Amino acid sequence: MLPRPSLLSRAFVAAALAALLFALPVTRPATATAQDTVTGAFEGTVTDSRTGSPIARARVEFINQQTRVSIVKLTDSQGRFYQGLLPPGTYTIRASATGFEPGETVQRLLGMRTGDVVPVPIVLDPASPQPTPTSTAPTTTTTTNPTTTNPQPSPTATSTLPTTATTPTPASASPAATPTQHTAAETDVRASVNAKDTRRGGAFTEAEVLGLPLGGKTLTRTFDELALYLPDVALPPQTIGGGSGPGVGAGVGTSGQFSANGLRSRANNFTVDGSDNNDEDIGVRRQGFFALVPQPVESIQEYQVITLLAPAQFGRNIGAQVNAISRSGGGSHHGTAYGLFNSSQLNARNFFDTANGNATAPLRSGNQPVIVSSSLVFNPQTINFDAVGGRPVTVTNGSGGEDSFTLGHGGLVLGGPVVARKLFYFVSAEGQVLNATKEESFAVPTVAQRGAFGTGATGISQDPFTGLPNFTFPSTLGGDAVFSLYPFANNPQGVYGQNTFTQTLPASARGAILSGKLDYIFKRGERVQSITGRYNFTNDWRDIPSTGGALFSTLRHASARRTSRSFSTASFRAPVRARSSSISCGSPMDGRVCALTRCVTASTRSRARASPASLSS
Repeated sequence: MLPRPSLLSRAFVAAALAALLFALPVTRPATATAQDTVTGAFEGTVTDSRTGSPIARARVEFINQQTRVSIVKLTDSQGRFYQGLLPPGTYTIRASATGFEPGETVQRLLGMRTGDVVPVPIVLDPASPQPTPTSTAPTTTTTTNPTTTNPQPSPTATSTLPTTATTPTPASASPAATPTQHTAAETDVRASVNAKDTRRGGAFTEAEVLGLPLGGKTLTRTFDELALYLPDVALPPQTIGGGSGPGVGAGVGTSGQFSANGLRSRANNFTVDGSDNNDEDIGVRRQGFFALVPQPVESIQEYQVITLLAPAQFGRNIGAQVNAISRSGGGSHHGTAYGLFNSSQLNARNFFDTANGNATAPLRSGNQPVIVSSSLVFNPQTINFDAVGGRPVTVTNGSGGEDSFTLGHGGLVLGGPVVARKLFYFVSAEGQVLNATKEESFAVPTVAQRGAFGTGATGISQDPFTGLPNFTFPSTLGGDAVFSLYPFANNPQGVYGQNTFTQTLPASARGAILSGKLDYIFKRGERVQSITGRYNFTNDWRDIPSTGGALFSTLRHASARRTSRSFSTASFRAPVRARSSSISCGSPMDGRVCALTRCVTASTRSRARASPASLSS
């Protein structure tokens, strides 16, 4: 068997592959306009509103309303423009040309529409004619010869044409040209139309992610619940014991976040900002037992689920393709603090939560009390054993009252600029505290059932043919040892009747989620480039009251995960080769893992515009 390569050697090979991708020559140029899962693109034409002809060399400016970063492009001879590799957000697209009034539109760009380019037609009106200049006619003096019958102009006479003095109108006197503007709500319909393929699914904007109610199916709010708003998406099957988190044994582990089109709920593919977020062991989102997502809901900008017929660039699983895009900082500092609270004092009692109290009562078998004694004396009169100095066995009902439940869930998000229009930050933190108990009922044998033919209490059985009592030894030494593992039933009004043993078990949990993101935007020449880094940390534990419905199976499971991700976007002049590589590094509890996940090369060429290239590492 070959030796397993070390972490250093694997990192060296990954760096060598990335360098090789940059060095490969161009083999077959082709036009590339496709976008990745974290950026989008605009394209359109600038035309004359009067004739419909395209306007060449028009100036088109794309302004990100959040960061105030602007990109300027000029239209080609056909009036066309294109700009890709734009981060999601709302953009003001402003067009101007000589002899035309400026035009402006507001367009929301969704990064979730992978491969789609949002059409932005801009129509400019011809400039209004300048106002007629004002003229003054001065007094004209003409000298004539009085002896001449027909007056002729004198050589020294002044001209009969008036001298005109023109006074220019100040620029401030004419009204300023107001750009024709369309709102994002008016342009959303145009951007949401998918005429490229037959995929089915849905995407949620930032307002929908933050506004739609969540938390109805899980203890903590997760953005994966947004998928349940889409058609053909159903809840996953209930796990044994109701546990969640990584699969670590029978009855412990999640069955998946949801099921799409009747497929297995472990057949979905999960990504965050385009990077892998799958648990390789059980095929669900990489998660903890209480912190079920790597980022708080308030730090998510967009969420997308493709339930059927996903484009070819998606893969790994045949189920739904799920991607979330995290938020970035903007041109000003903004933050949000939030908190949620829930308690059993505010909720109705669960139907299966019995409230039979905690009374202590003697254990009885039929009408007779159960007595424990160190010695027994046989009584021939009653054909039974009488205890000598025995004491009654008592049991305490474990039902109690309503289960205790107190859930606190709060956090904050903060984002803004580090350097204006260059470096932006966004951080989020969330804490989850659950103090709870849960009533669990188990089926155990009664005292009579601990002996053969129901003789566990008396040692006397009834002859099925004669009806006469027979003396029977209830059990054997081995049988007594097995039955001694079962506690006595303590809740005769429980779900299993006389066989019910009820316990109140711990069901508390703790969770912490932390994420941070840095975006650096700079120009190389006249082209805007960006580098983004993201770090995620989750740490949680949870008490599972019972595993697989077994007695004395309370477990406490903990998980901690740290992941980092960095990627960059850049555009070059054609012809160039677009290079894409992805290195995902994480450090789970059992050790550090670093793997090269994808290396893709594609040829690009552009005639009138720069072609996008995506670089990630």
